[in-house]
Amino acid sequence: MARSGLSAGFLASSETYRKYRQSLDMATTLDREGSALEEIPLLPWGGGTKKLERSVSTGAPSKLQVTICILLVELAERVTFFSVIANMVLFCTVELDYTSATAVSISHVFIGMSLIVPLVGIWVADSYLGKCKAIVISAIIHFLGSALLPVMAFPFDELLEHHRSPPYSLTDSQKEGIFLLALLFISVGIGGIKANVSAFGAYQLRDLGEQELQSFFNWWIWLMNVASAMACLAISYIQQEVDFYIGYLIPAVAMLVALLALYLGRKSYVHLPPSKVSPLATTLRIVFQATKNTVRWRGRLGGHVDSWLDRAKESCGGSYSDTHVEMVKKLERIFPVFLVQVLNRTVFYQIPTTFFLQAMRLNLDVGSTGIVLPIAALNLFAIIPILLLVPLMDRVVYPMLEMCNIRPSPLKRMGAGHFLGLLAILVAAGMEIARKNVIEEGGVVRQWLGGVPFNASSINALWLGPQYLLVGTGEVFVMSSGIEFAYTEAPAPLSTVVMGLVGITMGLGSLTGAVLINVVNAATPGTEWYPDEPNEGYLEAYLFLLAALGLLNFVAFCGVASRYKYVAQEEEERERDTLRLVTYFENQGTRADDYDYDDELEDWERQLDALNYSLTASL
Repeated sequence: MARSGLSAGFLASSETYRKYRQSLDMATTLDREGSALEEIPLLPWGGGTKKLERSVSTGAPSKLQVTICILLVELAERVTFFSVIANMVLFCTVELDYTSATAVSISHVFIGMSLIVPLVGIWVADSYLGKCKAIVISAIIHFLGSALLPVMAFPFDELLEHHRSPPYSLTDSQKEGIFLLALLFISVGIGGIKANVSAFGAYQLRDLGEQELQSFFNWWIWLMNVASAMACLAISYIQQEVDFYIGYLIPAVAMLVALLALYLGRKSYVHLPPSKVSPLATTLRIVFQATKNTVRWRGRLGGHVDSWLDRAKESCGGSYSDTHVEMVKKLERIFPVFLVQVLNRTVFYQIPTTFFLQAMRLNLDVGSTGIVLPIAALNLFAIIPILLLVPLMDRVVYPMLEMCNIRPSPLKRMGAGHFLGLLAILVAAGMEIARKNVIEEGGVVRQWLGGVPFNASSINALWLGPQYLLVGTGEVFVMSSGIEFAYTEAPAPLSTVVMGLVGITMGLGSLTGAVLINVVNAATPGTEWYPDEPNEGYLEAYLFLLAALGLLNFVAFCGVASRYKYVAQEEEERERDTLRLVTYFENQGTRADDYDYDDELEDWERQLDALNYSLTASL
């Protein structure tokens, strides 16, 4: 969730929680067997090692302290993330003199990397460092990046002009370099924190019962809301109307407090060392080996295979067991569903980019009071439907539909979200046309943002609310149903990989937005569809193009969804096939106990596979 990261935490479903409990139970089993605990340094600065065989039944005050420390880390990380993206387009155009297209592209890339890098964070923690050390090291890197932002934005020339001659000031190239380095550090820090801190926090409470764990996740989600609200209202207002330096200093201090909290809780942590076996790494190795064997030995490996991934099996010349490969093959089934989510994510990430650019050229005066609306506050129009509709749908709407024997599948609900996102882009395009028409008719207001004047349409920025509402409402259907679909359709041992796929989908969606902007501008020289000055360009053409691509993606999604068979459906079909075999042999007058129907069915399947392979070879 911003979502620019926002929806992942807001839309935690009961199915997600159930799967998470399974993973904790597995971890607890390892703990009891004594195979997971050993002596390792808790913190890089901790000096020596601490025994990890700490009693899980430590007192409530200790557990409370640990929980507070971990929640503070998450709060600081989210405050920093939202504070950075809240006004990134404004900062880049006003302070760094980037073009609008460049500023929006940087925002897309930063969001995308912040969503993809956690995959690396999971792998490093599981394979090498363990979750505690990965969180601490990532928090240090995150703090360094957060501290660079106020240094870069500090007004040296204004505050020091009377103390030295000539006054010192960073050059534009120095500011750009520090800014990009800070974004890199922050995205790396997010990768290590976001990927591990929730699992690490829940593991501390694993023996306290379901209620305490559920309470932990409830506070987790609540703090995400607090972080987004702080960034959208208070911090973004300070950045926009007071000074970017102060607005960036606040999250840097928050991250420093988080580091202090980690240090204070160091004696109470209960954690596992790296397992040396990462499900994500194993999955990637299976995919790589299957691809290599398929390309290298295509046509020379004997035997028919159902999937190219079978080439990684030991029985087909690979080095992985059939069980491992079969689990990865189940991910192959859901991959097309994730693929058609990418462009929908691109639509969502228009909120902190294109929608923000539109708001900069609209009247931000709140009811002619002279109070300027923080542009990032418009994000609340997308957050509010998420906060209201998620519990309403989960506790009221879906149970009522269930009573009427209406059970919309996760893919159908996701399709509804896709349609709402498409509608939001069309509304945004219409709003852009209306905004420019008012300017042409003389409805222009002069307003100052970040100390720089802008010509804006006299239409109030609150009229952007409907497009934000549509995106937020669509997010309720897409993300909650998407997470539910991923967890119910994928094997439980690969839940980490599934969440990785969700993160990749979101990250690629944001990166696609950056690529699309630059491709469109390169294809429309002189009449750029993503102009530096929206009042003079054709931003509505870009939005209509995005809507057209979204429509094609919606059609593709419908095609994928219509052909998809759920795991439960396949199990029902297999049971029906077995029942037909039982009926067949009973009609032949043969005693049912004399046959193993599952073996008979598998034998029929093998004969059919052999026939298909023979036909393929002859062709």
